[in-house]
Amino acid sequence: MIIVGENKKDDKRWSGAIPVASERMYTLDPEKMRKKFLPIERETGMYKMMQKIYDAGPMDVVDNKMYKRGGIQQSKAKMEFTEWGKKIALERGIPSYNREVGLPLCQRSYEPMYVVGTDVAVDFDDVNFFNNTAFQQMLDDIKRTVIVNLDVAHRTIQLRLGKEISPETMNLFMETLQHRLAGGAVIQEHMAECHPGLTKDAFGKVFTGDDELADQFDNRFITDLNKEFHPQRADMLKVGVGEKLCLGVHEPTLRVRNMDGAAIVRSAAQSTTMAFVATYRLTGESVLSDIAFSTRHAQQIRMGETMWQNRAHAPNELGGMTYGYLADCCPAESAMPPIAMMEMMSSGEPELMGDMMQAMMQCAAMSSELIENIWYGQQMAGGIGFPSAGYAFLGGFEGMFDIDMFTGGGGAGGAMGGMGSMATMLKGHKRMPAKWKSIKPFIHMACEQLMTMYEKYPTMMEFHWGGAVRLGVIGGSGALAAFLTGDALMANQGCNYAIALIAKEGWLRTGWSGQEVQDQVGLPYDASLRIEEGGLPELKGPNVPYMSYTAGHSAVMGTYTYGGMLGRGSAWACSPLVKVTFADKDMAFDFRHVREEFAKAALREFEPAGERDILRPAR
Repeated sequence: MIIVGENKKDDKRWSGAIPVASERMYTLDPEKMRKKFLPIERETGMYKMMQKIYDAGPMDVVDNKMYKRGGIQQSKAKMEFTEWGKKIALERGIPSYNREVGLPLCQRSYEPMYVVGTDVAVDFDDVNFFNNTAFQQMLDDIKRTVIVNLDVAHRTIQLRLGKEISPETMNLFMETLQHRLAGGAVIQEHMAECHPGLTKDAFGKVFTGDDELADQFDNRFITDLNKEFHPQRADMLKVGVGEKLCLGVHEPTLRVRNMDGAAIVRSAAQSTTMAFVATYRLTGESVLSDIAFSTRHAQQIRMGETMWQNRAHAPNELGGMTYGYLADCCPAESAMPPIAMMEMMSSGEPELMGDMMQAMMQCAAMSSELIENIWYGQQMAGGIGFPSAGYAFLGGFEGMFDIDMFTGGGGAGGAMGGMGSMATMLKGHKRMPAKWKSIKPFIHMACEQLMTMYEKYPTMMEFHWGGAVRLGVIGGSGALAAFLTGDALMANQGCNYAIALIAKEGWLRTGWSGQEVQDQVGLPYDASLRIEEGGLPELKGPNVPYMSYTAGHSAVMGTYTYGGMLGRGSAWACSPLVKVTFADKDMAFDFRHVREEFAKAALREFEPAGERDILRPAR
């Protein structure tokens, strides 16, 4: 025992001033601490979520239901797959799906997944890309979209041919375009046309920032910025779009499923050119070539650029898409005023801030599925069952980062938790400089809370199996930098710092195959504008060599560009044209409510486009 001040009993200066200290005073009794804080923990959102998933105490270290769970009988999907595997094997005489030769499920808990933001519980198998029609339709809707500026084509018709452009001709052009997109012929007889039931999802709409020009179109043919966005956002988008007239072309889903993005690029240009020819009765090779050039090259915006050769992908494919375009495909914030996040924190409007967080999580769901699961999991890795991991990551990301850190476990309108603490610290400040020294303390705070939560909940460690998934959550703390500064580049740096330094130093490992390598090189690359190294996040995409396979955390890059947009109070992240195009409510996939669409598909209630039932034999 160590006694402090023992020889100073007679000294009045020390009398009662310094207590007797012993080593035992600093010894923690884990069981005692557990009993003391468990009632508080039980009220947190994370505890309730984990208890719901595992049907057990989230902080228990022993599974009391081991050998009583029933193996694959826990999963409706696995049982259904087993029956189908037997049926196919009997029909064709060749073995099919068979869990006996696969990795056994054993007696561990086969935890369900709750689609966060909904009350829907699904199996992991329900969020495999091939089992979820909403995932497929989301990808199809992006790949089948092209944006064309109509100004050059109209100018060519006016100046070269002397024809008048009027509201009547423009509306006739739009009506003709709908016929052509459905697979109809417009300028030649005896052409083989498509059954319109196969292409009913194909359509085109114009939009402009000029209200007078917009008023000249039939309401059926225009995306009205005033109706689709909050008035303040609409005004910002009108300035961004300007007076030009743009056309969002959505080719049939069936086309993109049977061809690729390059076929969409060509078909959209052909459909637009043919609609011009039929509407204005055009003839002459030179004029037609000028119009065709304007619709296919000079004034055409594609969702993705051509990728480098060994990936052999055409334009308008996912790998060539920029993170900025990906963020603009999500209009979840469209009904909210464009207030910078720092100003919102100072304004004392927790409900609006909660809504903004929920909007960001809609983009996170989309980004996670598109980049992590479809691009890396399916296209790059070949589809190894990894599609389940990305969505598990998303559920945990929101469960930890949104519910507990931002809303204190009380949902979007709750006590605001950690975000409320930051609001108190930053009260009176309307902006934060985009400097590393400004945001570094907040990255530390977020990472420490997340890592502590993993160590506190054995079930969360189990739910986020593998270091890569946990890193995705920890790297997500970079979103704080996007919110506070409005700068996606600072968010990238925050993500790389969190994974390569904080997590690596705290846990000494980050996942299989040196999972932190991308983040270690990413820190200096973030500040570089050299090709295939750094660059502005809004203009960079997954087709970067050092990020060729970044399991677990590259998907958040799209979320950062979206978070930067919210952070600075902007109406778009990269392109106002993309933002307006994907706000159209007539698209097959609802990009405003991404998670709800995913949940509908998991319940087999989502109806995709591009099906061939009309032509199939009766089943």
